[in-house]
Amino acid sequence: MKKCVSVAAVLLAAALLFCACSQDVSYIAEYEGGRIPVSDYSLKMFTAIASAGDKTGEAGGGIDAVLEHEIDGAPAGQWINDEAFRLLKEQLATDAEFERLGLTLSDRDMAEADAAADKQWERYSGIYAKNGVSRESLINASRSTYKARYIFAALYGEGGERELPLETVADYFDKDYILFRVIGVAKRDKEGEYFEDDELEEQLAKAEGYAARLKAGENGDALVAEAEEELAELLERDLDHSHEPLESHISVAKPGELYYSVEVMELIEGLRPGEVEIFEDDDDYYFVVQRLSAIDDDGMLLDNRLAVAYDLCLDEFTSYMDQLAETVELTVNEAALKLCDPRLFTIE
Repeated sequence: MKKCVSVAAVLLAAALLFCACSQDVSYIAEYEGGRIPVSDYSLKMFTAIASAGDKTGEAGGGIDAVLEHEIDGAPAGQWINDEAFRLLKEQLATDAEFERLGLTLSDRDMAEADAAADKQWERYSGIYAKNGVSRESLINASRSTYKARYIFAALYGEGGERELPLETVADYFDKDYILFRVIGVAKRDKEGEYFEDDELEEQLAKAEGYAARLKAGENGDALVAEAEEELAELLERDLDHSHEPLESHISVAKPGELYYSVEVMELIEGLRPGEVEIFEDDDDYYFVVQRLSAIDDDGMLLDNRLAVAYDLCLDEFTSYMDQLAETVELTVNEAALKLCDPRLFTIE
């Protein structure tokens, strides 16, 4: 059986061999006046080797099988080293951008990142140690993942350098969702009995009044609140919520979702933004319905800006971070790099 030699063992032997020549192989490169530990690079080798296995179709086949191939026109071994450096630069760029934007991790996120690293270390400490990976490198990499989330929010959130306009968020919702407002005017009394005809006419006139006020541009949320309070008084019930401060009364649905009856939803879906209609055929209410555009609900747009940005801008953000990584200039420690041969990397 072929014996697998670990990078950690090789590094130790190399350090003894080169000590007379004062060659320090504990760091892989110099960056902005500091030295990057070989441990950080070795951690990236895990990902690079796994990617190489996928690209060559040799995943699980052992490193020797992977190294028989070329990847993107380069020998697999060279590609693995280059990919590990790319990943290392990506982490350095993330840390630098995080600092440039003046960001800090919350205590909660710091604790979560460290706990994730500790869990990884607890499970794989043996193989990490064989390859010269320290727990500190794991923690730094885990924290960098959280930093990337903060960077995205800072860039694409309110006031960010790449702030996603609310109009874009509105277009996103208007494309795939139906936004609407509904005011209900009761047809039954507090006992659940239908009003007499003349009373029904009064209730219908009330619904028509709400419709006219909506069309005239009155605050729709205030009108819904007014109608809810009036209904509670009519039925002699207490409201289960307060209207101070006034909150949004805009509903959001996917086409086909039944917030109300099929007929009501079909009516709403057939309206253009801003249009108002009365649905009279419900058993319990006259429904005053108004179709809206997402731009009418600033609160919803602000609450969902980042979620929409993740959907629309993640590729752009990845490209931006890749460009930053490409600007990272490292002075490679060639003596240490020679010891980071993928053939000597223990992956099982």
